[in-house]
Amino acid sequence: MAINENTVVAVVGLGYVGLPLAVESGKKYRTLGYDLYEGKIASYRNYLFRVDAYILRAGH
Repeated sequence: MAINENTVVAVVGLGYVGLPLAVESGKKYRTLGYDLYEGKIASYRNYLFRVDAYILRAGH
């Protein structure tokens, strides 16, 4: 699999390892972040200036 500008990175779990990983990969690739806890996602959205740069989802 080639990594290029069309690559999409998915990070499952946005804790102390996943969130920095998602942020850094989002600087170069389209990045999706997924976590089970809606409260965590909501708090991250409050601190991100460009939420549209990251798609953060909470699972149920």
